[in-house]
Amino acid sequence: MPTLTVTKNYDDGTVLTESQLDDIKTSLETFFNTTKIDNDNIQTGGVGAASIASSAVTAIKLATDAVETAKIKDANVTAAKLATDSVTTVKIAAANVTHAKLADRTVTTNGTDPGAGGISMSSSIAFSTTSTSFIDVTGASCTLTTTGRPVQVTLISTGTSLGSDNGIIRSSRSSGDNTSSQFLFVRDVTAIGGYVLDCQGATATTKTTTVPASSAIFIDDIASGTYTYKLQVASSLSSITTSVNNARLVVYEL
Repeated sequence: MPTLTVTKNYDDGTVLTESQLDDIKTSLETFFNTTKIDNDNIQTGGVGAASIASSAVTAIKLATDAVETAKIKDANVTAAKLATDSVTTVKIAAANVTHAKLADRTVTTNGTDPGAGGISMSSSIAFSTTSTSFIDVTGASCTLTTTGRPVQVTLISTGTSLGSDNGIIRSSRSSGDNTSSQFLFVRDVTAIGGYVLDCQGATATTKTTTVPASSAIFIDDIASGTYTYKLQVASSLSSITTSVNNARLVVYEL
């Protein structure tokens, strides 16, 4: 390693001449300006923290993988230090996203879009028709922004009343051998799930078939986007009344 050598051309007790002093000066200048101090001249632990100027250790001075986990102070990696999208799926340990870490779901009750992750519910539905062509059920419309997860589409009851018309879908006919009604879930203009409510009989008497509104349910596997879901109904004959009473249309991502 480089060493400092001072030329000594005088004896003890000698009064130094200018040339002798110049020799010492030259030796020092050569060492510090030409030979210079390198890593081998500094003893282990010789440069203390107080000797390092503020901001003097730059990124380029750090070796690859030089900053180890043990060197990072607890709670010192803040959100501001994380790059956008830097926490990927593989960096999240299994079962580490708990319910407490999930944002609350926004719920709307008038069919408007609650935003991604929310639940869209329509207003209460009270509707009946004898139309033999599919028509929109008044009030049975919900808009939802999705992220690409499957969407559940269903009907639910509007409350706790146990009356005969609470939270039901119905097909009824005052006379005739049978009654049959169709219920259809529609995404925008695309039919996605259909159901038939049917009752067969051999005599021309009043026939009514009633089931819980929640009997109609569908899972829509659709790409991310914003969609409007509706319920449509139709009667198989004009003498048949198809009804939806005290129910809501509900859509949400699973």
